[in-house]
Amino acid sequence: MEKLTKYVDMTFGTGDNSLCTIGPARPHSSVNPGPDTYPQSYSTGYLPTKPIRGFSHIHVNAGEAKYGNFLFSPQIGLSTAIDSHDSEKDNENPTASEYSVTLSRYNIDCSFTPTEHSVFYKFIYPKSNEASLVIDVTHFCHINMKHISDVSIGFDKDENGNTVIWGSGLFDGMKYCLNFYATVNKAPSETGTFVGSDVFKNTDKLAFSDVSEEIKTSGAGAYLKFNTEEREEVLIKTALSFHSIEKAKEWLANEIPAWDYEAVKEETTAIWEETLGKIKISENATDEQKRMFYTCLYICNKMPRDRTGDFKEYGDSIMIDDHIAIWDTFRCLYPLYTIIEPDFVSKTINSFITRFKTNGYIRDVFNGGKERRRNQGGDNVDNIIAEAFFKKIPDVDWQEAYKIIKENAENWRDDQNSWVPMPSLPSTYRDSGYIPADDETKNVMCCSKQLEYCYNDYLAAMMAKELGYTDDYKKYLKRSENWKNIWNPDIECAGYKGYIWPKKANGEWIEPNEYIESPIYFCLSWAPYFYEGRAFEYSFMIPHDVEGVIERMGGDELFCQRLHLGIDENYINAGNQPGMLQPYLPNHTKMPWNTTELVEKQLAKYKHDGTPGCEDSGCFASYYVFSNIGIFPNAGQDYYYLTSPKFDSTELSLEDGKKFVIRAENLSNKNKYIQSVYLNGIPHKSTTIKHSDIICGGELVFIMGSTPTNYSE
Repeated sequence: MEKLTKYVDMTFGTGDNSLCTIGPARPHSSVNPGPDTYPQSYSTGYLPTKPIRGFSHIHVNAGEAKYGNFLFSPQIGLSTAIDSHDSEKDNENPTASEYSVTLSRYNIDCSFTPTEHSVFYKFIYPKSNEASLVIDVTHFCHINMKHISDVSIGFDKDENGNTVIWGSGLFDGMKYCLNFYATVNKAPSETGTFVGSDVFKNTDKLAFSDVSEEIKTSGAGAYLKFNTEEREEVLIKTALSFHSIEKAKEWLANEIPAWDYEAVKEETTAIWEETLGKIKISENATDEQKRMFYTCLYICNKMPRDRTGDFKEYGDSIMIDDHIAIWDTFRCLYPLYTIIEPDFVSKTINSFITRFKTNGYIRDVFNGGKERRRNQGGDNVDNIIAEAFFKKIPDVDWQEAYKIIKENAENWRDDQNSWVPMPSLPSTYRDSGYIPADDETKNVMCCSKQLEYCYNDYLAAMMAKELGYTDDYKKYLKRSENWKNIWNPDIECAGYKGYIWPKKANGEWIEPNEYIESPIYFCLSWAPYFYEGRAFEYSFMIPHDVEGVIERMGGDELFCQRLHLGIDENYINAGNQPGMLQPYLPNHTKMPWNTTELVEKQLAKYKHDGTPGCEDSGCFASYYVFSNIGIFPNAGQDYYYLTSPKFDSTELSLEDGKKFVIRAENLSNKNKYIQSVYLNGIPHKSTTIKHSDIICGGELVFIMGSTPTNYSE
């Protein structure tokens, strides 16, 4: 059987655009080790052309700096200051289960392979009496964000006489405490601690309860020195825990009990083969197609992370962490999980319930076990809950899940833009039907946020209806139409009339200004009116009432023409979340072939070096996976749009050993249009397919041809 891991390209997206991590991880594992460079990217800590500073243990695929803690720097000699031990590299070889590189400054071959909470390092040193390993406890992924306030590190011996290094840091910028426990298989010739360039030989402990700015910028930690023979292997096992040093010790004992590096690496590879094998594309797909597809599928399974049992405040309850933003992952990533990994979806919602019971609220951003800042848009936790409910994901108490939906609908949907979660604030959206754009305390992303609130309310209404909460259903359904309150039918731009537009408290429309000159003017992050997008783009983003938008835009033909213009001119951005659904919206018209053409244009923006924009925790990788196999979710609802597959066949492995096969007969570069569709041998006269049709197993067959066709008639 062909190995799928060989197609995973770990260099994909590791530049300063897509922000993908180069280091390996197991699916949803707590650790994601990797090299850190200087200079570095803002969030991953790594740039491919820069020298390596060392290796740290957790990284994220996201557009915001997180983690990068406890830097390991193998050296010849002893350079402890944070900016003193960078090394150029040779022989870099990142794979799905191992990263390896030669630090050319020191002629040290370095490699590591991960488990769920632990990392196994192998350092091959040259012959030297000055071989060393520096462990910097203060290190953080983004060099300019030094938020550490507590540091401790020390040495001990384990029951087998091996040297043990332990440590912790309180990283108060993100308000998490992280701990590590490590063992080394070789007795060091010398140990000690350091602060910057100051070395304290034979000291066995270092602690600061109030870290100075000097320490933050110069580094602090411990070191080990070794006498090594030529190409001698020094093995180091380390585990990380948000709970405690004792928990890290427990993780390490359970996950890497022996000193067998190859066994851990082979186990990691085997896990990835099973995970990637959940979607098998045509054997006759090109190597480049397989490289792109399986690289993206690999990325889809790195985040979020299962940190069950690793946070004191949540005990042993299931806890899915590192939702860098559900604004990113609800659109494609979680819909992908509902097909190939429903157990992870149920775990996620059960962790939502635990967080809600513990904290009284939950937000889109949750990492390091902490609820984070305000959402980038709506209350999009609701979208994941509702979609799982409609798709009948098992093992969830839906009454408890609905309490989260109701709390958000009743006490959030707020206007404010505080960086601190503040429930139960007044809300003009809830009370008056829109957020006034002339109020400077409320106008940040007021239009885009309102559109997302409308969708949240629609999903809340549909869930309330099925659960028998009739009053809630009527209230939230009415609120879901609030998008109409900010539809300006008179504004003209790019040859078309009618757009979502900011409105004043008195009902008048905002005049063009420095924040929004026209519907094609790009609004920035955390800025007035729209979040990271244009009015042109957001005017299509009403996923629960596409027919209503089509009517306001003048019907099927004008709607599709406007979509083509938007994608051709980048008014609809393939590299950001607000532009993801639009290529599929022609499936609501009598001109569904436009979906084939528009998706093709978007996929062309995926290049060898990464996704069109910041990859964001599997967001755009999952977009690529769906867009190639022939189905695509309207996230939050229980159906998928159909589109032209890019492979002759795709096999989805489902629960209970079932298979769902998607075939494209007569597929070629010319025959790219769907002519007709058959579901389990029966003509399927629709541009969508239900989730229940997929998870029962079966076969979806597309008959392809060269002629644009309304195959739903």
